[in-house]
Amino acid sequence: MTKKKVGKIPDRGYICSGCAKQLGGTWSRDHIATFHHGTCLACKEFKALANVGDWDWPDDKPRGMRD
Repeated sequence: MTKKKVGKIPDRGYICSGCAKQLGGTWSRDHIATFHHGTCLACKEFKALANVGDWDWPDDKPRGMRD
């Protein structure tokens, strides 16, 4: 399986772990989120997804929903 090139970081919605990491996202230690299956905004594949706001992004811009 080849890696798909993903575009920019979405401002809202849901993204898979692979795309989030490829875009520079990191998961905060001890952060808990709800995942579901759906189509990733970045790669357009059906995968397990978390909200874009559950990830920490390299530009420190807040995205999506986050408590």
